[in-house]
This record gives sequence, C-alpha cells and structure tokens, in this order.
Amino acid sequence: MFSYHSVLFARFVLGFVEAAFFPGALYLIARWYKRNELSRRTAYLTCGSLISNAFGSLIASGILGMMEDVLGFAAWRWLFFVEGGVTILFSILAFFILPDYPETKDITWLTPAEHALAKWRMLEDNGAISPAKPTTESDNDPLKRSDAMAGLRLAIMDWKVYYLAAGLSLYALTLSFHLYFPTLTATMGYGPIISLLLCVPPWMAAAAYALWLSSHSDRTGDRCMHIISSLAIGTFGFLLSTSTMNVVVRYFSM
Repeated sequence: MFSYHSVLFARFVLGFVEAAFFPGALYLIARWYKRNELSRRTAYLTCGSLISNAFGSLIASGILGMMEDVLGFAAWRWLFFVEGGVTILFSILAFFILPDYPETKDITWLTPAEHALAKWRMLEDNGAISPAKPTTESDNDPLKRSDAMAGLRLAIMDWKVYYLAAGLSLYALTLSFHLYFPTLTATMGYGPIISLLLCVPPWMAAAAYALWLSSHSDRTGDRCMHIISSLAIGTFGFLLSTSTMNVVVRYFSM
C-alpha cells in the first residue's frame, strides 16, 4: 500500500513534468502560426481539455464500475492503467508526428515552396523582413544561441513576466473547480449517473464558445476585451452559483 506522503510525492512529480506541456505546446504553435492566427489554434488545443472534462467523468465511472478486481487489480488502478496507457501511446506517436520548427532544413512533409513560405511568414510576422524586401540566406538561419540567451535575460528582467506569472497562478487556482465538477452537479440532488451526464453540456458549450471567441479575437485583432469579457462571464457564474439554491439557476451558472 502507498502511504499518503508517497502518493503526494508522486503527484508532485507528475505535476512537475506536466507543467512544461502547455507552454511548450503554445511555443511550438507560435513558431508555425502568425500572431493573428494564434488564438484560434490555441483554442483547438484547449478544447481538448474542455471536451475531456465533459467525458472524462463518464469514462472514469465506467472503469470504476466494471473493472474492480479484474486480473487482481483494484478499479482505481485500472483507471490509471487505461488513461496513463493511452497518454503514453499518444506521446510515442507525437514523437514521430509533431513537426519541428520551420527553420529546420530536413522537413520532408513540406514541398520546398511550402517550406520557404512557412519560414517567410514567420519572418514577416516578427518584423525581420518586409514584403518588399527579398529574403536572404542569413534571414532563414535559426536563432543563434547568443540571441536566445539575450532574450532569456530580457524576459527575466521584465516585470510583466512576473505579473503574468502571478495572474496565471491565481487563474489556475480559480479553475480548480473543474476537478470537482461531478461533485458540484451532484449537489443538485440527482443520482450518480444523472450527475455525470449533467457534466457534459456545460463543457461542450464552453468548447463551442471558446472556438467562436478565439476566431473573433483573431479576426478583430483584439485580445484584452475578449479576455476580460470571458472572465467577467466566469465571475458572474461564480456569484450566481453561490447566491441561490434554485436547481435551474445553479445549473445555468455552471
């Protein structure tokens, strides 16, 4: 049997290695797409999390209900086997599927013209070239290590980086309710199956709204008001859920 502290340590290690995934994914996306294309592509990534929240509880309930003592393992262990195994499988596939950076010379899945266009788009978006200025071989060279270190120093010395880090930390704390979403729906008085089914519509609606909002943000070129408006809706939902016991209103707040 695992002790409390050993499980806590395992969870810390899991979170430690997982922490780099989302910013790393955003960095890779940002190397292929221009700034006015990033919001919708980021939404595609985050919608995977929203949809998994919608159906994760149903999958977990099925495993916990049917896999107890199968091959001598407890059902909660099967939950880790199945979900962890699928994650490992996709990580292996991603190793061969995910593209490298546009500056990489041996990209075989693009034609030479497409490869040149991918590099030219990013150079133009970053201001390294203009449409009237022809590219040179030096323009297409990857960033030098000295340039990367200079950028790292600028990031460390910029107060806005720490302000953003603090804001995202508080943002992640407020989003922790999604871990207990089935528990929240269960407080409305329904049974386990109905409570789990009630988890699906809010997350599907959130995914649809995220796709629309991100597309509109890219189309208008605005980020600030799109972020503020969506956070304001979330704040309203929190206040609504704590101010009434009406089942319909509480479910709408979710």
